[in-house]
Amino acid sequence: MGKKDRFKRLPAKEAMGFRIALRRDVNKTLSTSKSYDTIRFLKGLKILFGEPDEPGDNRFSYSIWDSRNDIKFEAFAGNSTPSYGGGIYHFDNINTAKLRTDVIESLSDFDQLLEEVLRGFAK
Repeated sequence: MGKKDRFKRLPAKEAMGFRIALRRDVNKTLSTSKSYDTIRFLKGLKILFGEPDEPGDNRFSYSIWDSRNDIKFEAFAGNSTPSYGGGIYHFDNINTAKLRTDVIESLSDFDQLLEEVLRGFAK
């Protein structure tokens, strides 16, 4: 299964929650400017999934499912930086804000896919 086939768009608001990670936290290869570039983040999401869901509290939002790890998450940007959202079930320990290993893997792999798409090398 290729990366593009692994991640599926879900119906609007299906994976909403609260911010569980900033983009810069899941993709350490990005420069600071790229990790905060909301327009660039949205461009990659549009290439993969088309137009965003109607905004609520965020400027744009996409609900996504990682079929390999069976993880649902939200890719969004509010007034600050590109981020990923979910719920308390994404954490090993909510008190220490430690994300589960499979959640970190899903978010990291998805963000790498966005970068591949933006570079034109998605498989």
